[in-house]
Amino acid sequence: MSDVVLLHAGIADARMWSPQLESFAADHSVHAFDLPGFGAEGLAPGRLSYVDWVADRTPPGSSVVGASFGGRIALELARERPELVGRLVLVAASLGG
Repeated sequence: MSDVVLLHAGIADARMWSPQLESFAADHSVHAFDLPGFGAEGLAPGRLSYVDWVADRTPPGSSVVGASFGGRIALELARERPELVGRLVLVAASLGG
């Protein structure tokens, strides 16, 4: 079973992926979590690297799907930690810097 990581948009939380969670679960191990500061995931004081936070939760070779802000994180993850990203799907992603 392959891993799929779903990264939500900046105006949403992991609930935006509810339909995909159900349909993908038959054939994939699906990981959809609230990014820090969104939904149920609190935001700790101090500096935060969303890329590092996601990298700690992404199995190597995952299919990473990101929408908007999540797409930006997915793109940066693919650039900084290519061993974690087997496939990359971007929806309305932006580039940092």
